[in-house]
Parts: sequence; C-alpha cells; structure tokens
Amino acid sequence: NYQVAGKDWLLSKDLGIMADDMGLGKSIQAIKAFETGLVKSDINKVLIVSPVNLTTNWLNELLKWSPRIRAEVVRPKKNEFDIEWLKAYEKNHILITNYEQLRSDSEIFKSMFFDILILDEAHKIKNLSTAISKGVFRVKRNIFWALTGTPIENKPKDLASLLLQANPKKMFYLKDEKDTSMLKSIGSKFVLRRTKKDVLKELPPVTDLVVPLELEGDQKNEYREIWLNRKKIAKTGGSYFSALAKLRETCDLHNDESVKVEKSIEIIKKVQDLGEKVIVFSFYKPIASLLAERLENEGIKFYQYKSEDNSEDRDFNLSSFKNDDKAAVFIASARIASEGLTITEANHVIFLNRWWTPSTNSQARDRVNRIGQSKNVFIYNLFVLNTIEERLNEILEDKNNLYEEITESFAEEILE
Repeated sequence: NYQVAGKDWLLSKDLGIMADDMGLGKSIQAIKAFETGLVKSDINKVLIVSPVNLTTNWLNELLKWSPRIRAEVVRPKKNEFDIEWLKAYEKNHILITNYEQLRSDSEIFKSMFFDILILDEAHKIKNLSTAISKGVFRVKRNIFWALTGTPIENKPKDLASLLLQANPKKMFYLKDEKDTSMLKSIGSKFVLRRTKKDVLKELPPVTDLVVPLELEGDQKNEYREIWLNRKKIAKTGGSYFSALAKLRETCDLHNDESVKVEKSIEIIKKVQDLGEKVIVFSFYKPIASLLAERLENEGIKFYQYKSEDNSEDRDFNLSSFKNDDKAAVFIASARIASEGLTITEANHVIFLNRWWTPSTNSQARDRVNRIGQSKNVFIYNLFVLNTIEERLNEILEDKNNLYEEITESFAEEILE
C-alpha cells in the first residue's frame, strides 16, 4: 500500500524527492509511476541517471516490472557519443545512463527533451560546482524526480543543494540556506520520507553489535609510533589528513597483522556453522585483500565485489554469491557496493571500518535489511579501543542525530 501511495505522490509532483528508507523499493515506485504516464500518453521519454554499477540493475528492474517498455542502457564511447545517444533516444521510451556520461560537453543534450529526469542515489550531486552537477543542469526536462535514502549526508545544506539542483530558478533562495527549521518547512512540500519501522512491520529484527578490539604486538607499536609523530607526519604530508590516514590504516592492519581480520574470521566461522551468509564491507582495500588471503588459507569459499573490476565481473560475482550455497562470504568495497544492491541472501554484515558519514554506513547495512529478508539480521561494527576510531564513533553519533532530526520530520508529517 505504501508503494502505491508513493507512486501516486510522484505522479503529483513536477519536483519530487523520494527519500524513503533504503530497501523500501524506490525504483519500483518510480517505474510504476512513469509507466502510468506512458500508458496515458502523458509522457514519452524518460532519462534515468544512476551510479555506473546500478545501470544494469535498473534495466533488470524494468524488464521484471514493466517488460513492454522499451529501455536501453546508454554508455557510448567518446568517438560514438552523439550518434549512440541519438539512436537510443529515437528507439526507446526509457534511457538509462550513469552520472559520468553527463560530464560530457557535447551539444547532443540540447537536441533531446525528456518528460521526466530521474536521479537515482541523487545525493551524488550535492556539490553544485562539479562537472556532473553542471551536466544535470543541462538536461532539458519537464519533471524532476530524485531518489535517495540519504538526502542529508553531512549537513543540512546537502538537502538545499538537492532542491537547487532540481529547480535552480524556483529554489534560488536556498543557495546559502543553513537554517534547519526553514529546510524542514520547505522539504515537507517536496520530500516524501517513509521508514522501514513505519511501513514494514513484518521485517525481522536487526541487532547491532559493537565489537571493541585491542591492538596487539607490532600493530600496537606502529599505532603508538604514528601517534607520537603525528604532527611531523602532518607537516610532511601537507595536512593532518595524512597523519589521520596512517592512523586509520594501522587500526586496520600493519604488515600482515590485523586484529580485525582475526575477529572477522572468528565471526565468519560461526555464521558458516549456522548455514548463513555474511557480507564484509570495507572502505579500504588493503584489509579487504588481507581478509581474502586468510579466507583462502582457511578454505572458506567467498566472492568479491571490487572497484577495480569491470561491471560485468562485479555482476557475475554478486550473482554467484547469491546462488552458490557453498559460498558463505561476500567481501565488498563499501565505496561501490553500499548503494542500490539487494543482497538479502546474507543476513550478517561485518564492517571492518566505517566512513565519516552515517548515511553511507546505513546504505551499506541496508543491502540486507530490506524487502525479501526473512532472517534475523546481525550487524557487527568492529573498532579499535583507545584510537581515533573511538572518536569516529562519537562523530557518527552526532551526525546521525542531526540527520534524523530533519528527515524524520518529513515522515511525521506524512503519518499525521
């Protein structure tokens, strides 16, 4: 019922931001909304823009939920750019592309008009000065729908930027807006927000487990050494971020030592004994590689979802993990696998490390906590005591409180 209401809400909006919680089916609501418009002949052309790893996912969703609509993924090479876009535009109702395509300074977008422009994971364009954001401005459209479970990643201005991107002429006064009460008021007119706890009472419970660890041996000594020399490292590197990066990396591993990898192996073996599956997220490559090496040595079958692989290999590995009963582990780069994917075959999630924005971490965990999940979900947040990771936990807590204060107000208004 809430999806039907969401579809109708989109159809009533020339400018709409669907900010439903991750896993509530924003893509199917959008598909059914523009399908309704196509059937009524109110619309004819739709452009869907998503992260590159989700373009195939969108095509599959269209084939599943609206197979009669003509759709195509458009990702031409530079020397074929204009002709491939024109050919796809003439043949299809729906064009699907990735954000990077909009970086092009080609004049081709001036010759195409779209009844609806849909931005998936729309928080990607919160920085209005980037080439991608400028590319979005250039797309000629009548209706703008943004889909994102995280309309605010760091600060309230993220929402203001998204509204500005949707309609710069109408929303010009938001350019320097920082007042949260003003944003709540404006957002309530253009933002639809429902949460899982409100509309999916049947979802199994989620248990968050905070797993504190202590550094040992050379890993502990290395961390202490970097901490004592942090000002010197920062001066040499040009900023404190260089020292911060070294401290975070040492919390993950030093040489082949890692208390996080040891703990992860322990958790994975227990999950395997239960006959269940686990996703291991990492924002950093070295510790993910070390875990893969250890799993191989232990004879534990796993698949990986890596940024350096092409989209075909990533899709194959994801499908293999879902369908291979012998594979207990999916090691995923949180930078590319934290959005848009449904992986309800797993019900355990291990975070080897977390990002500075709570919304990014929430996106990752909600790959398993969504429609289709039938088992209890367990989230393991690994962190090292007496290190900067303790401070990161505090920062994430403060940011999450701000995020909920603003976005939950949209949900409250809908429910009232």
